[in-house]
Amino acid sequence: NSEQQAEFQPYQEIMAYSNKSYFVLAIFCALTLDVKAGLSALLGGLVCIIPNMILAIKLFKYKGARAAKQIVNSFYQGEALKIITAVFLFTVVFAVWSIRPLVFFVSYIVIQMTHWLAPWIIGSK
Repeated sequence: NSEQQAEFQPYQEIMAYSNKSYFVLAIFCALTLDVKAGLSALLGGLVCIIPNMILAIKLFKYKGARAAKQIVNSFYQGEALKIITAVFLFTVVFAVWSIRPLVFFVSYIVIQMTHWLAPWIIGSK
């Protein structure tokens, strides 16, 4: 519904900012280092963003004071699903791809920081 879309809008802006950030970081690493570094940065960003998107979907499923219990339950379920997804994605990345771990983790941390800083950066524009 449109009310739910309006409440989800700020998070969509944050996710769009994060998506741009990890894509730019991956291109930068590919151009300045090599393709393997670019892939590592890309995967680091994805491993950060995908679990956060899952949490956001769970968080914005319910709204209003009457749904307080559902909101709390949805938060705990979303957080658990986020952690499980992150562990799974970390495992897949290190089992399947030959990456540069330092670039991967730096990308992961930078993109996680964009989630924290994006509201401030978006709000200052």
